Amino acid sequence: MKENFYISFKIENSVRLKALEKLLKRVNEEKTIYFETFVEPPSELEFWEEYLDQKTLNHFNQKNIHWDFDSILHTIINGEYEFLEIEKKDNISYLYYNPFSCPFGGTESIKAMIEGFGAEVLYDSWNDGLEKFENDIEENQIKSPKRNFFIQFKKRISKFATINKT
Repeated sequence: MKENFYISFKIENSVRLKALEKLLKRVNEEKTIYFETFVEPPSELEFWEEYLDQKTLNHFNQKNIHWDFDSILHTIINGEYEFLEIEKKDNISYLYYNPFSCPFGGTESIKAMIEGFGAEVLYDSWNDGLEKFENDIEENQIKSPKRNFFIQFKKRISKFATINKT
């Protein structure tokens, strides 16, 4: 496990995982162009079809989904982070990403994109909270830059709560 932020997920098969990797590589390229030129790429589903398999296209063409493709892509392109890589270990895949700032735009749109490829998101190192994060660290010796953030935050909140009780 690397010392980066990540989202872990289970995906149907390696073909769909490769399609997701290909899409995220292209999205990273478009993010670089956007941050240099401030010109957003088209976010319409049709522009991105070559990166989406039929099941993913069917998913994003539904009317009752929480995130449509246009909104996902717009949010990801504007998010202040980069995708580093996808690593597969046993039957779990890990999408590593690097935020440039805080706040950076969050991970909800990233998870919606992953789910669009038929994957089940298992863990989000940014959003799943201190308790689960600390348990994962103890059980799996996971190291992450967020661990120190959570520990310091917990100490500050505890100190603040003590001050306000007096």
